[in-house]
Amino acid sequence: MDLKLPKVSGLQVLREIKARPETKALPVVAWTASREERDRAESYLLGVNSYIQKPGILTNSARPFNYCAYWLGVNQPPSSGRL
Repeated sequence: MDLKLPKVSGLQVLREIKARPETKALPVVAWTASREERDRAESYLLGVNSYIQKPGILTNSARPFNYCAYWLGVNQPPSSGRL
């Protein structure tokens, strides 16, 4: 899911997904150009499972996808700081 959608905020879409019982458990990956720490922190507070800044490894289809490398090297976990 991109955070910078043209008509509605991706964070608002994430709020809606996590607020509905039928979609709450869906894993959500934020894939965005945003480099703002606030966007990353808020995404995790709202329940995103992973946060990737564009262009990430998902844009290079020539290489096989390595899930360990993704979760340990590409994914940006929430910082220990507050919003």
